[in-house]
Amino acid sequence: MEGRLLDVLGRAGMIRRLLRDTRGFTALEYTLITVIIGTVVLSGVGIIGNALSGAYGEIGNTLTQLANGV
Repeated sequence: MEGRLLDVLGRAGMIRRLLRDTRGFTALEYTLITVIIGTVVLSGVGIIGNALSGAYGEIGNTLTQLANGV
């Protein structure tokens, strides 16, 4: 019984140390910031890609019409 009590007390001390240690929270914050920045960049690339695709499509249609003599 005494060994089990010491085990529980040891775990409680470990949990207290983990709650006081803020290094993990800093790493988590940097990870979240990186994910948010990555999401914004990927969204921007998608929007710019769609705009460029439309522009190049119009240029291609115009060149096709010029080549066909329309």
